Amino acid sequence: MLAVAYIATIRPGAGWEAGDYSLYIMHAINLASGLPYAITDYIHNPLNNIISPATYPPGYPAVLAVVYAATGLTTLAFKIESCLFLIGTVFLSYKLAQGMVGESPAIVVALFVVISPAFFEHRDGIGSDIPFTFWCLAALLAWQTARDDSRGRALLLLAAAAAFMAMITRAAGIALIAALAADALLMRSPERKSRIVAALAPLGFAVIVGRALQVDSGTYLQFFQRDSLLHQAIGAVLAYSEGIAISFGLSFGRIANVLALGVICTVTTVGLALSVRRAAAPEFFIAFYAALLLVFPVHQEPARYLLPILPLFAIYLITGVRWPIARYRRGRVAGAASSLVIGTAALAATILPYYGFHDAFRPPSQSYATAESREMFRAIEAIVPPSGVVLAWNPRVFALFTHRHFTIWPEHPTPESLASYVASIHAGYILLRRDTRNPDEAAVMRMVGDCTPVFTNDMFVLYEERRL
Repeated sequence: MLAVAYIATIRPGAGWEAGDYSLYIMHAINLASGLPYAITDYIHNPLNNIISPATYPPGYPAVLAVVYAATGLTTLAFKIESCLFLIGTVFLSYKLAQGMVGESPAIVVALFVVISPAFFEHRDGIGSDIPFTFWCLAALLAWQTARDDSRGRALLLLAAAAAFMAMITRAAGIALIAALAADALLMRSPERKSRIVAALAPLGFAVIVGRALQVDSGTYLQFFQRDSLLHQAIGAVLAYSEGIAISFGLSFGRIANVLALGVICTVTTVGLALSVRRAAAPEFFIAFYAALLLVFPVHQEPARYLLPILPLFAIYLITGVRWPIARYRRGRVAGAASSLVIGTAALAATILPYYGFHDAFRPPSQSYATAESREMFRAIEAIVPPSGVVLAWNPRVFALFTHRHFTIWPEHPTPESLASYVASIHAGYILLRRDTRNPDEAAVMRMVGDCTPVFTNDMFVLYEERRL
């Protein structure tokens, strides 16, 4: 039923604010077609690298490539695959919580993942966030289960495989590797050496694969040079506070939201502190991943970056809620049925009002699937020669759907920097949106007065670059 609900509510297209999916799909096409992984029609501009690196890690493109080989460039099929990964994430969240806090709370955690706006908004997205969350939870579950299971070695191998997939899906997988390694190093058992190998081997294999496919890791490192560490941390705290509020659907007004957010974070911190006494891999993972978020300077989409630790966040929130109840009742917590009813009611009261204010089913008004966008794609294919280079605000989307070379202008462009970059890559065209709120695109728009419009529609203007 959950699969039917997710698939039935898939929205067509994707907003122009997004674009990561395009590069993922181009990598997937290369893998499925036996072409060089790193060579796509997207030209990375090192002077404006905030939109994405030149190449993404191959984990998510690899799973997309399987679908592409069967269906071709069918975005609906990719979205159905995303729904299946989300269903798997719900199941893994339940199983991990079951071993940490028991059956009834585990059902509540699974319900949280089902209805949380942060997850539900990504049910039909073509992106690495849900698959990365899936692999992280799979690794943690197999790793924890291997402690007391007779199939320990097989489960360790499964945990290592899932950790490897996480590591080649997102660079943030390093937090998972660190968590597994820390847990292994603190063990005092004959399995300690084998667990250390299982924790670190995925990192070694991921590095080998990344080097072989020329994955761009340097761009991520350059992000750390953009601001001071203190300023980054303050910005991250504010951004991820908003992300947690979105994840729990807080929509009660500013003051009530702040109070509710404070209670949720405080209780969760207490739950985590109580759980730290056993110091297992999940506790290390949420700590290392949260630290990574604090120092990473890019946090424009905080709810999306929080996805891998949100199930654990819910688990520790439940742990924090149960602690004072158990103390008051002298070690006894509420029964299974009452715990499930109370937890479900609390989730419904907190999250469901969000959907009364936000339409989670409406497709984006402007996307690659609109008639204007399709018209622009056809015009670009007809006007721009196969070897031509076009500058555009969202170059990866146009590169995917037109099979032409696209790049973006330098960050904070000036007439000099724009002209220099255009000359360096021999760009012949500039594509601009008529109604833009992007300051860099607006600046470029003021610089194209001498360029010749060769195609226009209600959304776009394509200029042939002659004299900048």
